[in-house]
Amino acid sequence: GDDNFLTDSKKSKERAEEFATEIILKNWDISFRILCRTDVFANNEELLSLLKKAGLERVLVGLESGSNYCLDIYKKQTTVEQNLKATELFKKHNIAIHPGFIMFNPYVTFDDLKKNAFFLHQIGLAAIFFYFSTRLVLYPGCSLIKKLETDNLLLDGKSYKSPFFFQEEDGIR
Repeated sequence: GDDNFLTDSKKSKERAEEFATEIILKNWDISFRILCRTDVFANNEELLSLLKKAGLERVLVGLESGSNYCLDIYKKQTTVEQNLKATELFKKHNIAIHPGFIMFNPYVTFDDLKKNAFFLHQIGLAAIFFYFSTRLVLYPGCSLIKKLETDNLLLDGKSYKSPFFFQEEDGIR
């Protein structure tokens, strides 16, 4: 298990190439899934192709939003365009996409919600209601907690064992 099998670093890409090459050389008939970021594949189709040949069937990837504004709030350091490009490559190589997606956060606007819905449609996941009902969950150490505290949107009384909850003027989202 690796919570971030592949990042945009040179060392990470080299490790992934070695991993895939070894599977291919040993002629292992296996399948696997990885957790990764989209920016790794947005400009590296060769690596994706190599991993597919080695047995990659599914990617768990934090797309998070179809709005660049929301991606900036989450400090994803990716763009909607990169996410679209990567999902197109996943489809091209017949690799299933299991995205992390956050429809609602305390700063989301109606325009962001429309962008999210359109993004889900573009990547072929608009028929799955779950993605339309997800909301931001915060855990201790998350950098967004400070912003919510500053903006007085964080509810008090949550222990470190439970997720943080945020509020708006009209109550909890």
